[in-house]
Amino acid sequence: MTRPPAPTPRSLSHVSLYVPDVRRAAAFFLRDCGLGLPRERPNQRSAFLSTGGNHHEVEIFEAAEERVSHIGIEYETESDLLAVAHQLDVAGVAVRKRSVVPGLIRSVFSDDPDGNGLHLFANLSSDWTTWRRGEAISEEWSSDTVAKGTTAKMSLDSFDVVRDDGASHVARRFTSGVLASRNALTLSTFYTEVLGFTPRKSGGAADVIVLSGQRAGNFLVLKHAAHRSGLVELCFGIDGGRTVLLETGPADVSIRLSVCN
Repeated sequence: MTRPPAPTPRSLSHVSLYVPDVRRAAAFFLRDCGLGLPRERPNQRSAFLSTGGNHHEVEIFEAAEERVSHIGIEYETESDLLAVAHQLDVAGVAVRKRSVVPGLIRSVFSDDPDGNGLHLFANLSSDWTTWRRGEAISEEWSSDTVAKGTTAKMSLDSFDVVRDDGASHVARRFTSGVLASRNALTLSTFYTEVLGFTPRKSGGAADVIVLSGQRAGNFLVLKHAAHRSGLVELCFGIDGGRTVLLETGPADVSIRLSVCN
């Protein structure tokens, strides 16, 4: 059976990190990378950080083991998300969890062929300013209980953030995430055929494959690596100066700060 084309995602939305010290990791993104806080100051258990292009592009949770939890991929409508959930079922990809925060967000949690965690989601509201932890309860849903979703577009294009006055840079947008893989071509097939990304360009011998969604200037980069797999780099656009590579980011993820065009 021919699989219908997957809806194109809006963007690579965010990354989720587990760290032993939330305050220390949040301070790194605030002071060294120039991200801001979309709401309250980080506590001991979690922090959400943003360039101002979304509610958050980095989320940090307390855990004993420091690692990458997942990458977040946003779909423009609830209907698109449900179509992608069906694509996963058809492709035989296991779904770990389906959840919904009523009136806010619907989510699907799965893994790509390399075992990288995925949070696929669609916003049910464009007003995140009213959300506070504990006001809504996440509920489970199954693929056979929702026939179709709304086609309303509830994505965020900007969000007010509070920045650290002593930050070394000012990060204005989340431009890309880089996944290392021992088989970038196979991984590319999954992200294009099942999740709907569009291939843009590749380097020699498929060393680098650049994928995009609908949002301009936002990319998922797949890089062939013989000895490592997983998220290895996050890239943010900054106002001025020159490109900076910070190789000491949380969860062993490097941070690249490049001047916005």
